[in-house]
Amino acid sequence: MKPNLLIGAMLLVSFFSVGQTDSTEVEIFEDYEEYAEFPGGPAALKKYLAENLNYPESAIKKKIEGSVYVRFLVTKNGEISNLQVKKSIPDCSECSEEAIRVFKSMPRWIPAKNNGEIVDSYFNSKVTFKH
Repeated sequence: MKPNLLIGAMLLVSFFSVGQTDSTEVEIFEDYEEYAEFPGGPAALKKYLAENLNYPESAIKKKIEGSVYVRFLVTKNGEISNLQVKKSIPDCSECSEEAIRVFKSMPRWIPAKNNGEIVDSYFNSKVTFKH
């Protein structure tokens, strides 16, 4: 049985989009019409994380709590790639590994749009591990 955990996800507001203009040049947008989003929106993302994120046993035993900040690319076809941990929880590499695992297992996202065109976009998210 899973321990009673409060696992939250909070979306950060530092987003930006990357649109490919040709094979050698990348255009970075500061703002665009529609941000990439998890199917169903932020509430559905939070629910997905709560249902699919596993609090590492080692962190539970050591009573480690905190947040893992991740950054990833949502491609034009909605796939998640280039996942990076931007900030981890000290002494809990397993928490970072779990955050990466759960984002890799997500369904395709709805990609961002700029000037009516679908574009690749970076997305930042925070995953909180707390008893």
